[in-house]
Amino acid sequence: MFEQNSLLIFPYNEGIWHWVIFCVDPVSLKQSFYDSLNKRMSTYEYCEHVSSCIHRWVIDYHKLRKSSDHPKQDWKWSPELVEDDHEVLGNGMQIGCDCGLHILVLQVLIQKQMMLDVFGETSKEKEAASIEIRQRIMLSIFYNKWYFIPDEARLNKFKVEMKKKRLEELEGALNELGKRKRKAQYNESSRNKKRK
Repeated sequence: MFEQNSLLIFPYNEGIWHWVIFCVDPVSLKQSFYDSLNKRMSTYEYCEHVSSCIHRWVIDYHKLRKSSDHPKQDWKWSPELVEDDHEVLGNGMQIGCDCGLHILVLQVLIQKQMMLDVFGETSKEKEAASIEIRQRIMLSIFYNKWYFIPDEARLNKFKVEMKKKRLEELEGALNELGKRKRKAQYNESSRNKKRK
């Protein structure tokens, strides 16, 4: 297994409510911790324990399969072996995309060495990407082929449309503000005339 895989991926459900991922290099024993909420591993109750169990399992599995000790058999687990800084990992804030969908897509992106932050920037972009990815997962199951990496061209088109819509909304808001200002000025001048 270790000859074929340069990275082992372990999805984990923390407290029966939130999915996260541990990725482990079976040679160096270094781990990466991915979370759709961008939290550090230490903020969760059991994640450090799970990480240490994964560390021990990789060492024990190596010995079981190869009948020899892992080259780093004596390495003790420590939080320093786990990279959980999401800026370093390139895992952008994914609020607006649920954790289950996040870990499904992330595994494929990591395996294909692609950019991880594919869900967009605003909550509307993430919501649109989430809908599209769910449709692509259904296609993937039906055709037995990867279809659920977001279409970058469509995402970019959506971003352009959203920016255009935002500009139109801003222009509308400015026009409305102008109308209110003119109305206030008219009312003020009417009151001044009545006083005279």
